Amino acid sequence: MTRKFDVIVLGGGPAGASIAISLLQRGYSVAIIEKSDYSETRIGETIQPQTASLLNHLKINDEIFHRHLPSNAIQSVWGESSLKENNFFFNPFGHGWHLNRLKFDKQLISHAEKSGATLFTKSLIKTITQYDSGNCGIEFLDHCHIKTIDTRFVIDATGRNAFFVKNQGGKRLNIDRLIGIVSIQGKKTKQNNSNYTLVESAKNGWWYSADIPDNKMVVAFMTDADMYKKENCASENFFNRSLSSTKFINKRCSESFPDRIRIYAANSYIMTKIHGSNWIAIGDAAMALDPLSSQGIYKAIKSGVSAAETIHEQFTRNKYALEIYSNNLNAEFEKYLQLRKLYYLKEKRWPKSLFWQRRHSGV
Repeated sequence: MTRKFDVIVLGGGPAGASIAISLLQRGYSVAIIEKSDYSETRIGETIQPQTASLLNHLKINDEIFHRHLPSNAIQSVWGESSLKENNFFFNPFGHGWHLNRLKFDKQLISHAEKSGATLFTKSLIKTITQYDSGNCGIEFLDHCHIKTIDTRFVIDATGRNAFFVKNQGGKRLNIDRLIGIVSIQGKKTKQNNSNYTLVESAKNGWWYSADIPDNKMVVAFMTDADMYKKENCASENFFNRSLSSTKFINKRCSESFPDRIRIYAANSYIMTKIHGSNWIAIGDAAMALDPLSSQGIYKAIKSGVSAAETIHEQFTRNKYALEIYSNNLNAEFEKYLQLRKLYYLKEKRWPKSLFWQRRHSGV
């Protein structure tokens, strides 16, 4: 039996959950197809203060932040050896948050379900069919059962995988080769959490760390994939050797236990296609920004809210809404590239480093 929905969202992360909630508030029927069961580790633990205003727009109250940690400041060693602090005390939106990311994603998708979304988890898409009517049929494997959904509109919120975009012929325009070498470490003592994000630049990249819930700390080294591969050694050895050359991050890590190292893609890019006649890409399925911006989750939620308005306009009164959405994203990405270069240019202590040379040159 084929079920019918106004909109199908592929991907149940912050972007997918946010656009589902926003569309449900406008009266559309929505199904979400998510490949995971929300049990595996997810990265991206920090959200900026202004994220709270987006959640309020989605009618999600502050209870969502229970069991997450407030983030009161960003401390950085960038451009010089001294430590500087940007405190959120005067921020009109208040402080930010350090998240248990998996719990946060579960909270968002739970709110989407309570708002009326039909959620399919552990689902694998098998076929996509474009009908003459303009609708789209999606056949997928749901817990070992084949199911089919017919929809007016498809939203690609599959993140860096960009599954539907690639199916429609879209390609990724990569700007750099950045990866994150990440360790989530247990802290040695149950002391008060530091409640700040620490960023420290290094010869071949930069470091990030933050306390997160459950007495843990995330530590990440951001460098280029080819520079990491050139070292030809185990990720743990590379991570620890690079860590030893830092001052503030190394000191902070002395308060925690080393843990398994995971490697994630973190490069900036934009897709060559962001929309079609009956589909749109949001979040990282459309474009991805450097983690240095700390905008990942905020951008994902904002993208969902913005794209929901675009889809509503497309359905009701503006046949150019999707084209305008794509043009706006391309303009936003161009502006981001300029800001990215300006910020990296502030660090000039390693002029012979390939990592920094790449970011100081033109894109």
